[in-house]
Amino acid sequence: MNRLVKPNEACLHLHNQSFRHLYAPLVLLVVLSNVVAVSSIPLMVSRDDARTVIDSAEQALLIAYRNVLAAESAGADITALVEILNEALDLLNQAKESYDSGDYASALDHSSRSKELSEKVTLEAEQLKAEAERTSQISAVAFFIGVPLLLVALVVAGYYGFKIMRERSVEEIMKKGIKVSEEERE
Repeated sequence: MNRLVKPNEACLHLHNQSFRHLYAPLVLLVVLSNVVAVSSIPLMVSRDDARTVIDSAEQALLIAYRNVLAAESAGADITALVEILNEALDLLNQAKESYDSGDYASALDHSSRSKELSEKVTLEAEQLKAEAERTSQISAVAFFIGVPLLLVALVVAGYYGFKIMRERSVEEIMKKGIKVSEEERE
């Protein structure tokens, strides 16, 4: 069972065994050095880029605010949207502070997140407004159909109620009239 190993095969086998224990740490070292190298490169954001994104976030916030007002006037519950809108406003204020202090990367980050929240609020406000308008239309239809039906039912009930009461009154008068006639005959 002893197998003769050729010299080239022995070297390859020895070579694989000697570097196999170094392979995993070497790969880990390469990956970590790339992560450190990438994270140590500062994010270069120009002042103009930061200003553009802040302006865009302001516009998105105004649009969201208008949509929230429209949803409220349609009758929607906007409590959750106002909270998100306030969060977007806080992020925009942080972006402006970062911009004023020269931290354009943070300004860009805060204003981007503010814009995302504002756009989310805009979509949700439009959905709430549409739902509130549908509910309002259904209520209006129910009112304009329900009220006349109720009035017709009341008139019909009043008519038949009056008719039944009149028949009872005539019957009572007839009974009294018959009793009076019988007393006169005697």
